[in-house]
Amino acid sequence: MFAPHTDEPAALVRAWTAFMAEHGAGAALETVEDEVAAEVAHRMRRVGERG
Repeated sequence: MFAPHTDEPAALVRAWTAFMAEHGAGAALETVEDEVAAEVAHRMRRVGERG
């Protein structure tokens, strides 16, 4: 799920929330705020740096 979205953090958030919604954990997001996308991008970089 993560690899296809390394350059698109907002797409990752939408895909993740859609996945979680399929399993009954809330509603999928259609829009992602810039702040959330920036935070996800930051965290993805940190994970990438750690291997």
